Amino acid sequence: MHEKNSLSPCWQTSSYGSSADMSGLEQSELGNHFIVCQTLRGRLHYLKGSADTLHGLVSARFITCALVVVALGTVGYLAL
Repeated sequence: MHEKNSLSPCWQTSSYGSSADMSGLEQSELGNHFIVCQTLRGRLHYLKGSADTLHGLVSARFITCALVVVALGTVGYLAL
């Protein structure tokens, strides 16, 4: 038979057989943490998020965006 090696890790879950739900205190503290983090990030975080969104849009549709820029430039040039 196989003997259990005493050096092998013994894995246990943190819930120890009960449900792994968060307590009300843990949820409250997590909510407070999110509020503090969001406050500390401020406007630059919002600007970076917007830039990331715009980059994702443009990089996924590069040819379409290039054609729109050329079309708007042409219309602007002809309007002069």
